[in-house]
Amino acid sequence: MIYIVSGDGARCGSTMMMSALDAGGMDCVWGRAYDREVGLKEQYGAGFPDPEKYDGKVVKALPPPWGGGLKLIAGDYKVVWIHRPAIFRWKSFLKLQKRAYDVKTMADVHMELRTAFKQEGGDHRAVTINAEYCEARAKETLGVMGIRNDMDVLRIDYDDICSDPLNVFTWMQEEGWPIAPLAAAQIPRKVER
Repeated sequence: MIYIVSGDGARCGSTMMMSALDAGGMDCVWGRAYDREVGLKEQYGAGFPDPEKYDGKVVKALPPPWGGGLKLIAGDYKVVWIHRPAIFRWKSFLKLQKRAYDVKTMADVHMELRTAFKQEGGDHRAVTINAEYCEARAKETLGVMGIRNDMDVLRIDYDDICSDPLNVFTWMQEEGWPIAPLAAAQIPRKVER
C-alpha cells in the first residue's frame, strides 16, 4: 500500500497534512526538509511510484498542474485529496508573496496577480489563464483518481482539518490509514482564512 497526499492546487494544505501524518507516526518521504522531497522529475518519470521503494510510505503527489497524480502507475493506493476553495488558496498565495490585500472575489485575485506580474515584468495576461488551467487540472486529476479501481480516495476539506483535526484523523484511521489520530491532530495551527 502506498499512501498519497494531494489536493486542489498550491496552498491547498497538503504540506500541513504531510506534517500531521508525520507527527501521527507515518513514514513520509516528503517533509519540511527539502532534500526529502520527491521531485517533479521523479513524479513524471516512468514507473512512479516504485512499489518497492514506497510501499507503506506517504508520498506527496504535488498538486495540479505540476504533480504526477495523473501519472501514477497501477498499484495499491490510499489517497487523501485536500479541497480548499480557489479563492482562499489564491488569497493565501498572495499573502505568501507579501501581497495581503483585501480580495473578496476571484476577479480581485486575478487583478492582484496581474498587477504583481506586471510590476515584475511578467506576462500579466497569462495569470487568469494559468489560474483557470490549474483549476481544470485539479478537477481532472480528482476525477481520474476517483474512478481508478486501485485507489481509495478520501476527499477532505481544508477547513475540517483546521477546525476539527482529531475527527479528521480518526476518520482516516477508520478508513485504513495507520495513523495515531491524537498525535496527528497536534499539527501547527497557523491557519489563515
